[in-house]
Amino acid sequence: MVDAPYFHVVFTVPSELNPLIYANKRLLYTLLYRASADTLSTLAKDKRYLNASIGFMSILHTWGEALNFHPHIHSVVLGGGLTKDLKFKTVKGNFLFPFEIVFIPSFYQPRLQYKGT
Repeated sequence: MVDAPYFHVVFTVPSELNPLIYANKRLLYTLLYRASADTLSTLAKDKRYLNASIGFMSILHTWGEALNFHPHIHSVVLGGGLTKDLKFKTVKGNFLFPFEIVFIPSFYQPRLQYKGT
């Protein structure tokens, strides 16, 4: 087991897109998985942030607490990764990426939350 923090990341989409997603589930669920994975991997590999390849697992939830259609991806992300020279590098601080980078209005908006070590 790696001695590093982990993070819970949630990727959501605006509710206005729900009818489109509902009518094209296979395609748009696949795109949501790919977009969330690409976002995590790209930010982690960026030299300004972690500069490493991270590991994570993701799951699709299609319903919200009120049993309404609410597609979103939950990811559990290891708070560190392998550098190009195969050394493990741990994130510094309580956030996976700087708050300003992930909390921006966009097509979907990831929310990062520190969960401990």
